[in-house]
Amino acid sequence: MTVPDGNPAREELLLLGRDRPELDTYTVRSQRGGATAASLSGGSSAPGPKGAHPRACEDALLVVDEGPRTLMAVCDAHFGPESSQELVERLATIARPIPNRALELFEAVRAAGSAVAGSERVPYASETTLLAAVIDREADAGFGLSFGDSSLLVIGLERAPLRLNAKNALYVSPCDPASLAPTRGVELSFELAPGELVVGFSDGIDECHYRRPATSIAERHLEAAWIRCGADPEAFVHDVTRMALDGVDGNPGGQDDIVLAASRV
Repeated sequence: MTVPDGNPAREELLLLGRDRPELDTYTVRSQRGGATAASLSGGSSAPGPKGAHPRACEDALLVVDEGPRTLMAVCDAHFGPESSQELVERLATIARPIPNRALELFEAVRAAGSAVAGSERVPYASETTLLAAVIDREADAGFGLSFGDSSLLVIGLERAPLRLNAKNALYVSPCDPASLAPTRGVELSFELAPGELVVGFSDGIDECHYRRPATSIAERHLEAAWIRCGADPEAFVHDVTRMALDGVDGNPGGQDDIVLAASRV
């Protein structure tokens, strides 16, 4: 859903697991005149290693465009969707305006936990990955923070797809403010060139064949999608999401939930 905001120059897109389309399909939304796009899917209806369908979609995504900057936040939860959905909703409220320095982003992430630390609430077991990154087109650069195994890549004419973060097994939850300490995450800093795509996604893309990255979407498949679609984020998101649902190289796909975002520099 698109979130209204008092700032006419700010566009927000929230994709939450509870809003997922029917299985075997996906939702795509775009903003910034089509220069930013994102998708959500609950995966395939075919029986798979995660069990029988239907089940709760545990992925969530926030994309904010504001002036020359774009904020992406990708979350992939386990043990329930509560942590991913709450975290992106909190970041949408806290990250106003979009941070223009890494320290401001880190403080926004920390605040997503501390904002609820003293409130009465029912705790939940759900934990989530968090990939939060800011694209700054004025600086031709970006920065971010990563917990867990979601992914951030840049793809362009002058270079093959380049991974910007390292995966790990550190997860976070708004129920556990200490888990959102920036020192637990992997700090990201990267350079960009006009026309490149910055792409963030959950492991429903690169492990669309569940827990088998070797037979799932790899960097060569993303590069092929770039060649087919060019620097068109909406076309790229459609192409890659469909590929993740169908599987690649004759292997199964759609065996996990999917969120994907792409924004042109």
